Amino acid sequence: MENQINNAFKEIRKKLGFKQSSFVELGISKSSISRFERGETSLPVHQFYQALEFMDITFYEFNQTYLSYRNSEFKEMYDEIYDAYYSRDVLKIKKIMYKIKSPLLKIALKSLIYDFERGGKLTYLEREKLVDFIFSIETWGIFEFSILQFSIGQIDEKRIVKILKLMKEETSQFTSIRQYRRYIVQIFLKGIFILILLGDKNDSENFLKDIQKMTENDDLFLKNCILFMEGYYEYKFFNIELGRKKINECINIFDTLDCQDMSNFFKYLSSTI
Repeated sequence: MENQINNAFKEIRKKLGFKQSSFVELGISKSSISRFERGETSLPVHQFYQALEFMDITFYEFNQTYLSYRNSEFKEMYDEIYDAYYSRDVLKIKKIMYKIKSPLLKIALKSLIYDFERGGKLTYLEREKLVDFIFSIETWGIFEFSILQFSIGQIDEKRIVKILKLMKEETSQFTSIRQYRRYIVQIFLKGIFILILLGDKNDSENFLKDIQKMTENDDLFLKNCILFMEGYYEYKFFNIELGRKKINECINIFDTLDCQDMSNFFKYLSSTI
């Protein structure tokens, strides 16, 4: 994360035509800026903000550049975790968890592992750390979406409802972007599954309608994932036979599309209901 901040600072400085020596009048030497941009040292917080102000850059503007670096760096790891999750490769998720440095991401991956290891639960402090982070998010990116997607299975029903409502308000601008829409819908699907499991008919129905609207013109992949959840909703609250039919239709479509990991994943989910 430190290198991403340094790279973002360097990109902005060069784009605006400032030299490393431009900050000397602020009491920040050329060598200090050079070491900071190479990731060898940090700038004191007050000097960092002074440098941004000197370049006439708001923290929000800087944060957008920083997020682009962090998202591109994290995307590869996310894809690796995503593939391991849907192939139910718990060992691979554990290996990734042991390698990463972020305490928050470690907790989120532990949550993901507990999706498959029945009875596993985060500690109270771990859950509260996750929830505090989620409710403090000001700018959503791949990292933030991923933390929530990985960990929502360990959050209690009332806060899942609150979080999904918050997401609906704060991420509406992202739903027009296909990549982000996938993250958002997958978070909703996981939350809806838990709400249906807990017997929350009204909230699960409302959130299902929300993601159906989001994906009206979307590809078959997301619509098929939603088909499974529609089937589970039907199975749980109305008609077992019709619900099971929709669930099996979802699995058959993934088989036809030769998406074997997805087919096997939904077969697994089907076996738990």
